[in-house]
Amino acid sequence: MLQTPNNIRAVTARDLRNNFKKIADDINDYDTTVIVARPKDKNVVIISQKEYDSWQETSYLLGTKANRDALAEAKQSFENQDQRNKVLTPEEFEALTKDDEA
Repeated sequence: MLQTPNNIRAVTARDLRNNFKKIADDINDYDTTVIVARPKDKNVVIISQKEYDSWQETSYLLGTKANRDALAEAKQSFENQDQRNKVLTPEEFEALTKDDEA
């Protein structure tokens, strides 16, 4: 299920032109999504590049049936606690990766 951004703001094209720097800063600093209201329902949405990149990665990961199935299986396994899950410290993770390289 897609999550709705925490901060959504609607502005007019005039507001965007007059306050572009502040609006652009808010988009990046506060993860704000801005909807620019335009005539005839030709609205546009502005998000940060970080948010855009995240959407692109999600789209890529869910783009094939094999990836969707693998992610669903991993999620189900985690939810069912079929395997013991442990949060690793950076040191523990580093030790595990060294074991893999050997």
